[in-house]
Amino acid sequence: MAFVRFQSPDEPAFTVFDASRFRVEHGVFLLRLAPLRERIETKLEEHKGWDLRVMKLVEENRRLVSCLEWLRSLPDEGDDVATPDLKDEPAIDLVANGLIGDGHFERAFCPACEAAYAPKEVTREPWEFEQEGVTVRGRRTACRQGHTIHVVTDAIDAPEIELDDLP
Repeated sequence: MAFVRFQSPDEPAFTVFDASRFRVEHGVFLLRLAPLRERIETKLEEHKGWDLRVMKLVEENRRLVSCLEWLRSLPDEGDDVATPDLKDEPAIDLVANGLIGDGHFERAFCPACEAAYAPKEVTREPWEFEQEGVTVRGRRTACRQGHTIHVVTDAIDAPEIELDDLP
C-alpha cells in the first residue's frame, strides 16, 4: 500500500486566545490512501447541492477534485511514499486532521525525539481551554516522550452573540 506524507501545520505553538498553550512539534505522518480518498469523497459529496459560489467554496471544491484525481493515480500496492504538491496540500489539510486525530495513519515521526511510532504507540488525549466564556476543545497526539506532534480543534463554544435590531 502506498502512503501520502503529511506534516502537521507549521505553527510554532498551538495558540488559543492569542496565548501559547502548548508546543507542537509538527510531526510527519504517513497517511493511508484509502481513508484519505474516502474522506475527500465524503467532502465532495457534502458539497453536492450546495451553491458553492455563494458559499465561497468554488476553489476549495476544485482543489478537492484535483487532489482526489491525484490520489486515485497513486498505486494501491507497494510502500512508496508520495508527497503532495503545493496545490494538493490544502485539500489534504481539510481531511488529514480528522484522520490523525482518529488514529488512521500508518506511522508518525516525532522531530523532537527523531523516532517513528505506530498509531498504537502514541497517545491521543483531549484538551480544553476556557477564557472569557469561550471554550475551545480538541485532541492532541503525543509521542512516547510526551511531545505533542499533532493538534486538532473539534469545537469552539462561544456565548450567544446578540445583534441589535436592524432598522
